Amino acid sequence: MYQLFPNTQGNIQINPSASNYEDGLRIARTVESTGGSSIFLGRSIASIVGSIAGQWQIFTPPSSYVNNPLSFEITMASYSGDTTRGLQISDNVYTLTFNGNGFVDIPTDQTITSIKTFGKLLQVNPTVNDTFNKSKRISRNQTNQWSNIQFDRDPNSNSGKIDNQWLVRSIGNNGANPLGFVIVKAGQEGQADRGLQISADGNTLTFNCQVIAGGSVNQSQGKSILWGTNSTGTNGGFYSNGTTIFRRDHPLQFDPFYQNQWKIINQKKKS
Repeated sequence: MYQLFPNTQGNIQINPSASNYEDGLRIARTVESTGGSSIFLGRSIASIVGSIAGQWQIFTPPSSYVNNPLSFEITMASYSGDTTRGLQISDNVYTLTFNGNGFVDIPTDQTITSIKTFGKLLQVNPTVNDTFNKSKRISRNQTNQWSNIQFDRDPNSNSGKIDNQWLVRSIGNNGANPLGFVIVKAGQEGQADRGLQISADGNTLTFNCQVIAGGSVNQSQGKSILWGTNSTGTNGGFYSNGTTIFRRDHPLQFDPFYQNQWKIINQKKKS
């Protein structure tokens, strides 16, 4: 076995001579600052120090670095030591970041303290011994503005629905009750006559298409209460004086048979 490069106490710099590969490659490790090592991709063949524009490096910062010492970095040479740039692994190998943003690591418990933006839907699939074996999905359609929180999702799929699934949804601009809010069983979300719904202007609440606040509310005997409107008629049902709701009076009526019996009794008393 032959050694390609002799042992050296300084840097190793490879300067190719082919016309198509005119930049060098440098491998270096510091002696003064423990742990600092670098592989510089693209070096000036005229110099063994410094950097060139657009140069990348694979880098382990020395122990004397303030930011992320003894970590592992892949970054532009001009961003060396900057924890907000490049792909970096912490020295304890538990944290992976890209441009300062952490990734969620599956084997360990983590707390996300900043805002995370997802370009597509978010689905959470629990794995606790089949005790909680259904997932949750949060999604929004950028085209028609449908937004969903879907309960009880198939963890093996990120589309469709399952039996007895419920939705909390903001309806898109192309559906019934456009841009309104609805709580409904999956499969009924496009129907204006199903579920608990709030109109887009926030003024009307309905349940299965029956207005229960903010409009003409159906009550006893098919009569209605008009919210914000006085209704003082006395023809059965309910009426409102603007602040209080009253039951309308009905005339007392007797069965004709008993009415005749009372007439007979009264005639006998008179005789």
